[in-house]
Amino acid sequence: MDALHAAAPALALSVLALALSAGRRGPAGLLMALSSACLFAFAALLLYSYSVVDWVSLVLSVTSFALVVVVTLYTTYYVEAERLPRSLPLLVSLFGFSISLTYLAVNLILFVIAWSFMEIIGFVLVRIGEEYSTEGSLRAARGYLLTSTTAFEITAFTLIVLSVPSIVSSYSPNVLYQPFAGATPVVEVSSPVLLALLLAGFVAKAALFPLHFWLPGAHSTAPSPASALLSGLTTPLGFYGLLRLTEIVDLTAWSQSLAYLLLAMGLSSIAYAGLEALGQRDGKLMLAYTTILTNGFTALLFALYLTSPTSTLLLVAVVLVMLMQMGYKTVLFCGMGLIELAYGTRYIQGLAGVSQQLRTSSLGVLIAVYTLIGVPGTVGFLAKLLSMYLLLTGVVEGGGLPAVAALAGAVLYIALSAVVGVRVLSVYTASMRSRRPPLEFKQPNTPLEAAVLGMGLLSLAPSALLLQGLGGPGWLVALAVSTLPIPLAVSLLQTARVVTGVARAPA
Repeated sequence: MDALHAAAPALALSVLALALSAGRRGPAGLLMALSSACLFAFAALLLYSYSVVDWVSLVLSVTSFALVVVVTLYTTYYVEAERLPRSLPLLVSLFGFSISLTYLAVNLILFVIAWSFMEIIGFVLVRIGEEYSTEGSLRAARGYLLTSTTAFEITAFTLIVLSVPSIVSSYSPNVLYQPFAGATPVVEVSSPVLLALLLAGFVAKAALFPLHFWLPGAHSTAPSPASALLSGLTTPLGFYGLLRLTEIVDLTAWSQSLAYLLLAMGLSSIAYAGLEALGQRDGKLMLAYTTILTNGFTALLFALYLTSPTSTLLLVAVVLVMLMQMGYKTVLFCGMGLIELAYGTRYIQGLAGVSQQLRTSSLGVLIAVYTLIGVPGTVGFLAKLLSMYLLLTGVVEGGGLPAVAALAGAVLYIALSAVVGVRVLSVYTASMRSRRPPLEFKQPNTPLEAAVLGMGLLSLAPSALLLQGLGGPGWLVALAVSTLPIPLAVSLLQTARVVTGVARAPA
């Protein structure tokens, strides 16, 4: 394909620049990282202009890579403070690139290759966490390998095997190389066992209940920058993979059953993970369970999309929730890494007033928390508002039990995510005078805090642009644009309140 040949040099230069920026401090590293981001964006736009990839791939790949670049810069300084292996920034950069390349993959073969590469590096990162961390599971890497990695390889093998009849009948392997954009389903599934094998890898990656058990240990054990990418960028790939599966495999006969399955798993994930998240003292474990919580919400929307695959707005809602996950989760995990550096622990019970000492990074973290809660101006607000609008419309128009169940699950998710968000908020903004434990504070490097702020600001932009580009409802686009300054303004006011309040407090 001409477009792929044209984009390949830009992608090669992008990964080279990103790898060179890993571990390099100062302006040179920053310049290389920015160059890498520009090259990747150019390649993605080129593929999109040739209609080789669709808008879903474009939005998710570019957004994820922008976050990958900032996380790579963060890791460069994080390694020195935590005394982790010098190879960690390079591993994180390659891991992040493989994630974004999976979102940008134009066909099944490239998708499987990029995903497999991602799984291998992900396993190595979790294993590093086991070796160097004094907290977290010692079986996390094994669980990641046996569940997430193995399940995907089974799914990929099954999909390729099922493609053989189409390849033989047409005397061409086009099914493996045809672009996802505009693809027509050519693979048929006649057995529920084969369907289960096709779904296993994607459902396991999304960590939906009951295939969630590997995630809390793996994501809380890995180093914080790796945890940010694992939770924020890789788990949405489960739903992205399901979307691509529907474009290759004819699931018409199974769509209703599959929708009910995802509804059940989504509701179970929301109820289970929400309660588990609220019961955690370990900040990273709490965030890991919040990942399962948000994925449960995504599963509800994706289930409805399966029953109405022509609904662009439902797909937009699914993508907005995925962007929400990318935005708030990368920031919060990196923010938790700063807490661990500053206070020597990731246990947040009783910790308060962090904004007074980590002022710059607190702005990014507070934006992420407001995204999770759904404050106007954030992608979380737009995702939840559009989802509730579509779910309520479905109930009113007689959507039946699936619509009612999805609406109930969405309400539960909004409530639980708000409670979790308020708990994280209290760590940063609650009074220090009575709650702060006697922990020694060590000021992290300024670039670490600046990176967290940068991630927070990045999470504000894509939603309004996405809605405008897709011709979303005018009222929703106007709301997205008009409320954009609110999260940053509120974050500044909250941080200022904590700082001035502590400054005025008697010694």
